[in-house]
Amino acid sequence: MGKSSKTPNNTDASLSKALVITRPLYSYALIAFAVAGLVAVLWGVFGSIPQKIEGIGEVTTKDGLHKVNALYGGQVKKVNVQLNDTVKEGDVLFEIRQPEMENDILELKANISLLRSKDSLVKSGNSKSVSIKGQVDRLGVESLKSKKVALEKTITNLEEKVTQQQELYNDGLITYSEYFETQNDLASAKTAKIELDEQLSSLTLNSNEWSLGKNISEADIANQLVILSKKLEDLQKEYDLRSKVLSKSNGVVVQTAADMGDIVSPEVELAVIEDPESYDDYLLNLYVAFSSNEPIKPGMQVDVEPFTVDYNLYGWLKGSVLESSQYVSSSYSILNDVENEDLVKLVESKGPVYKVTVKLETDPKTVSGFAWTNKTGPPYKILPGQLSLGYVHVKEKAPIDYLIPIFKEYFE
Repeated sequence: MGKSSKTPNNTDASLSKALVITRPLYSYALIAFAVAGLVAVLWGVFGSIPQKIEGIGEVTTKDGLHKVNALYGGQVKKVNVQLNDTVKEGDVLFEIRQPEMENDILELKANISLLRSKDSLVKSGNSKSVSIKGQVDRLGVESLKSKKVALEKTITNLEEKVTQQQELYNDGLITYSEYFETQNDLASAKTAKIELDEQLSSLTLNSNEWSLGKNISEADIANQLVILSKKLEDLQKEYDLRSKVLSKSNGVVVQTAADMGDIVSPEVELAVIEDPESYDDYLLNLYVAFSSNEPIKPGMQVDVEPFTVDYNLYGWLKGSVLESSQYVSSSYSILNDVENEDLVKLVESKGPVYKVTVKLETDPKTVSGFAWTNKTGPPYKILPGQLSLGYVHVKEKAPIDYLIPIFKEYFE
């Protein structure tokens, strides 16, 4: 009897040890969900999402960027600079041909040379007339005259061709390059005629002509020489102004847009010179849609995304609003800033815009010289003229503010 009563007690002890109360798995999921929900609610109420206004623009600079433009059109005769060359103010960067002025200068020089020859003969008498007549016979004046007649016919034909091509160019039927090439041929023919006239003037002066020249007083010749020399000096200065494109600042050439032989139109950009110490002057001319519903004020943060930079790799370039216009920007004012008609069309594609000037934040520790959201930025420089998107942080908004209108609309 005692043995049978002991067995059940052992069984109960074994069962009590095997039974362990455990928390159900789904309870952990519920706790995690509750914690996540609490965090979401707190973030929705106390967190913030920046509200941004997007714009498009171009990187420029107040003083460090200097665009080199051609004052007059023509064919590039000489290019004196290359990329990364260091230049000084006043250096001649490009030379552009001015055929008509070159002809005028040659003609003046020929007249001055002839006057000096007459002056020399007036002072020395007729003793040289015999040698001059012999020189005329040897060089063959008649041959030179025949060449002159043929050259005059060529000039006449080219003048007619220029007139015809001018009408075709105005109608858009030929390119400026074709029109300019004919003008260049005409200028070359006129130059050859001037040189031929100079030879004939020197070789065909017979005894009667030199006798007539002798009767001209030395004072008259001297006065004419002074007048023509002054005229030549003024013409040479005007030619230099029209043909020589000078650097207006010290710096490094970061862009060139013309090669020798190119035909350029007036005011076209030939090069860009950058002051390497001017990063503090860099700006972004940003154009924002006038329909944007939030005002942009100085000091607001701006994320700048240059078109050549992948923001997923290098982040955004940091900037801040320096100035914001209150008026719609005209096409003329935009073109005056960006100097690119295609960019003007792109800027105005979404309607009226206004200008926001953004100051770019610098950082001497980066390769580009600017501050980026990922600290280092891209491993290359950002040059003036770089097209970029800009995102202006107009205000911070709680996430719940975005959800309330959705719930309101749903329940209504």
